[in-house]
Amino acid sequence: MTEESIYVTLVYLYKNESRGRLLKLQAGPTYVSVREILKQFGVVNLASEDKVWIKRANEDECRPDNYELYLSLEWRKFDRCTIVISPTYPKSSSLINNGAKSIQDNCEKTYEESVKEQLRIWEAKHKRLEDRAGRIPRTIKMKNRAKTVIVRKKRKKRIEAEKLKLAAEKKENSSD
Repeated sequence: MTEESIYVTLVYLYKNESRGRLLKLQAGPTYVSVREILKQFGVVNLASEDKVWIKRANEDECRPDNYELYLSLEWRKFDRCTIVISPTYPKSSSLINNGAKSIQDNCEKTYEESVKEQLRIWEAKHKRLEDRAGRIPRTIKMKNRAKTVIVRKKRKKRIEAEKLKLAAEKKENSSD
């Protein structure tokens, strides 16, 4: 089963936030509900007055009717679209027409920055491991020491038990 990706930008007016995300869909005609797409952005419940407006990348405006959450759409046609959550059409329409492209650019930049940050963190961690070379961290050394002490004590007890057993057998053999 192969996957295809689409890029979707979400604008939530009340929370004053915008996020972009690359969503993976199964190859072929796949219908997914609006609610499931919003779940991928972490939006589970909407306020009662909130409505969903979607502007496709190749259109100037979004349609005048809002999208219902249960509506299943073929999201491949909505690649590079902008989803706006707001109570009324004019607010979302003006936002979409004025800044959808800049929002997408900002989201892409934020994504690239987060990838660079993760890469920097990984490189720093890798460098620390190389600097440490063959040395083991102190906590692991302490655990290993405790384990060896326990193993030595068990070995010593086992040897003493065997000696006592051999001594008892010798006593029995000598008394016979």
